[in-house]
Amino acid sequence: MSIPNCSLDLDTTVNDVLRCHPAAVAVFNAFGVDACCGGAAPLREAAKDAGVLPETLLFAVESVVREATDDTDATATDGAR
Repeated sequence: MSIPNCSLDLDTTVNDVLRCHPAAVAVFNAFGVDACCGGAAPLREAAKDAGVLPETLLFAVESVVREATDDTDATATDGAR
C-alpha cells in the first residue's frame, strides 16, 4: 500500500486530505463538500462545486489540521512527564 499524498494545497484531493487528516471531514461537512463520490476532486474544484472560495476551504482545512496536530503534540508531551 502506498502512502497517500499528504501535501495540503488547492491541488490536494479531498480523499488525500481525509486519509492524512480524518478530522477534516468536519470542515467538508460544514461547507457541503462532497467527501464521498466527489472525493477524487482537488480542493480547488470541490470548493467551487460547493459554492465556496477555494482559499476559504483550504484555510478551514489547515486550521483543523493545525488544531489536531497541536492536540496530538500536547498529548505526546503530557505522556512524557
